Amino acid sequence: MYRFISVKALQMEKAGVDVRLGTEVTPELACEIAPDALIVAAGSDPLVPAIEGIENAVMADDLPDMGGKLGQKVVIIGGGLVGCETAVHLAMDGRDVTVVEMLGDLCTDANLRHRPLLMVELKKSVTCLTNTTAVRLTGDGLVCLADEVETLIPADTVICATGRVPNRYVIESLANCAPYVDAIGDCVKPSNVAQAVFRGHYAALDI
Repeated sequence: MYRFISVKALQMEKAGVDVRLGTEVTPELACEIAPDALIVAAGSDPLVPAIEGIENAVMADDLPDMGGKLGQKVVIIGGGLVGCETAVHLAMDGRDVTVVEMLGDLCTDANLRHRPLLMVELKKSVTCLTNTTAVRLTGDGLVCLADEVETLIPADTVICATGRVPNRYVIESLANCAPYVDAIGDCVKPSNVAQAVFRGHYAALDI
């Protein structure tokens, strides 16, 4: 992904795209620029479950900045694509990883080709608990509920990977800031990188 981003950044530079990092597009800024077309790709925020002690968990988004700060025993709340790929990565790094998923199956949001391969890697080195609900974080790990029985899963680090919430408020604030406005990507419906790239491509063709 990092290489992919670098390639796209280089392509934008060669195409002469005006890239302004660290700049929030407010209605005032949009009016100042006065675009003929405005494409809103404002992304999404992590969905944080309302469970006791969740403020002590590490959000999956923050993992690239953690470096060597993760513990040896890791519990991941959420068995979707992000949680499962994170689990495999950390297990390959030599950590003891457990995935907790409240539904009966794992990584159901992965594509049909990728999911079987991911499931094979999970079975090799990750403990996966389905039909299991995270109840609360403690200093010793994560308390979970399964079959009406609470169990403590010991952990040095608990990672939250429970999904995304679209930033629809950005769409609403910019809805009248250009003659043509389109919203794409995670701010409409959280998905994956492939869908974001395809949707961005076709949004540009639609102008």
